Amino acid sequence: MALLACQPLATHAGRITMQLTEQEETANGKTLCRYENSIYSFNFVTRSKHCPSVKTFDTEDSD
Repeated sequence: MALLACQPLATHAGRITMQLTEQEETANGKTLCRYENSIYSFNFVTRSKHCPSVKTFDTEDSD
């Protein structure tokens, strides 16, 4: 896990790996995970109580 924190965020052929920006519990008990930088913004909803600290997205799916 420490190695991931030291590496720059990577973009490969329409995909980007981003670090978790914010997480909050929704009214229905799910968890809203936000991954944002100056270019991209992604939201991901999970039933888990914790969001993945790093997640890869398709850049075309940016909010």
